[in-house]
Amino acid sequence: MNSKLIKTLLIFIGYVFFTNILGLILKLVGINNNVTTMFISDLIYTLIVIKSYKSDLQKEFKEYKKQKSKLKNILIWVLILFGTNILFSLILKLMIPQLNSLDNNSESLVQLFEISTIYTFFKTLLYAPVIEELVFKKSIRDIINNDIAFVLISSSIYTIMNFIYTSSIPKYMYFDIIQYFTFSSILSIAYIKNKNIIPIMIIKFIYNLIPTILLIIKVVL
Repeated sequence: MNSKLIKTLLIFIGYVFFTNILGLILKLVGINNNVTTMFISDLIYTLIVIKSYKSDLQKEFKEYKKQKSKLKNILIWVLILFGTNILFSLILKLMIPQLNSLDNNSESLVQLFEISTIYTFFKTLLYAPVIEELVFKKSIRDIINNDIAFVLISSSIYTIMNFIYTSSIPKYMYFDIIQYFTFSSILSIAYIKNKNIIPIMIIKFIYNLIPTILLIIKVVL
């Protein structure tokens, strides 16, 4: 079996089961807090994934530093993401006036912030931009060369995983499915265009940073 395929499979197995396995171990030593368990497991998994892709990250970072118009490229994709979300919100608001005005990203951020501030920063500004993009983009791209197949498979898996880790099924699930899939598809296309995972991480970091700052300002005020 191809070594990259084995690596991708192990990365996904870890993504799905690592928290549960570590949770059982932590319970044996008397740690039962769910947030603590998630934080520790996410932190360890982050170190494992980064270590697994260390050479690739170093190589792509060196290549990215040589690219021109880096800031312009990043801003364009960030604007596309926000523009798409705004368009979705307007369409959904017209179709279903009683629907929550928050997009999936903002709503998840608010819920996480209510649980733990520190964990929110870690999850949204490190784990999501770095680990999720390595898992759902880099690992899948390593084994799928066809652009269309990559976008469809990567975005489908990302969407499914987001619903697996959702505590309750959204009332208008089909809208959320479209929104998650579209969001991931945009980042997948950006990855294809850039041929480098580093700018994709930066794009997602900025995309998550802006609502995080707005949420902090709202809480402080």
